[in-house]
Amino acid sequence: MEHKIIETGNTEITFYDIYPVYFIAEQNEHSALTSTLPEGMVDITFNQSFEYKRVSMQEWCIFIDIKFIIKDYFSTYIRSSFYLKAEVKKVFITETLEPIMKEALDKTKEIIIEEYTNREITFDSLVIPFSEEIKNNMVKQTIETFNKQRLETELKNTEEDLKAGLTIPSDQASKLVVQASIIIMDKVFFDDEVFDWKYNSKVLEKVMAPTAYVTMRAECFLIKDGPVHLNWASTTYLFISIDCALQLLLGEHAGKLEKAISKYGLTEEARKAFIIHAGRILPAAKQQLKTDGMEISNLDVLYDWNKMIK
Repeated sequence: MEHKIIETGNTEITFYDIYPVYFIAEQNEHSALTSTLPEGMVDITFNQSFEYKRVSMQEWCIFIDIKFIIKDYFSTYIRSSFYLKAEVKKVFITETLEPIMKEALDKTKEIIIEEYTNREITFDSLVIPFSEEIKNNMVKQTIETFNKQRLETELKNTEEDLKAGLTIPSDQASKLVVQASIIIMDKVFFDDEVFDWKYNSKVLEKVMAPTAYVTMRAECFLIKDGPVHLNWASTTYLFISIDCALQLLLGEHAGKLEKAISKYGLTEEARKAFIIHAGRILPAAKQQLKTDGMEISNLDVLYDWNKMIK
């Protein structure tokens, strides 16, 4: 999308990206028969969450994530991304968030209509309940969550805190490990082609917040353009993702996984190279963290991914 500048008070906001993390069509010829609702009604689930990346002391990337499900028709997860410059106390306030939420909702509705039109899903767009009340509730919930859970930490942050983390070089081995891990994670948790994505998405939520995974995912794909710097949270989620991908390629799900990812360039040769490099990089990186005195409790948990997913 073209960047859109939003003027609000003394803060200039740039709406710079929106994309569906997934859009899974569920409609079939039996859809009308599977619904237990009265004729003309639909079963709707709407969830909104937010994530952010603090680029510097007064630079922010704000991410608005919308999950929208209409039973027997489709499930979608769409992320909108915004950039602005402001001090902490001027970011998560009504004046700043209202135009952000409005743009996110308006553009998300456009994406949903475009997606189901392209997939020839029969559906009335008037049912999408993106109202003024929804927007106001999103603003209120985001402000309350930030103030309660994150404001204190952000007020204490320094430039050094924001620079802390891991820089991943853009050599061929690192690119392969990072990109292959994300492709495998997406296929297992956000796709209905081979795996039980609804079940698996709930498994993922027990290990990491999907919003945090999507943020790490977007950052990692930038490795195609050069080295990538991740904060400690994203570093943790990347290591967990590499471990997950490695286990699955070596375990009982390997057969169906290999078939699903081969069309993304992960040929047999690439998969073998991934297993070699990931098996070397992951333990070395964890050991380096210990050497540097970093203790990340999430990395001490041993997940058996082959048993956890379907």
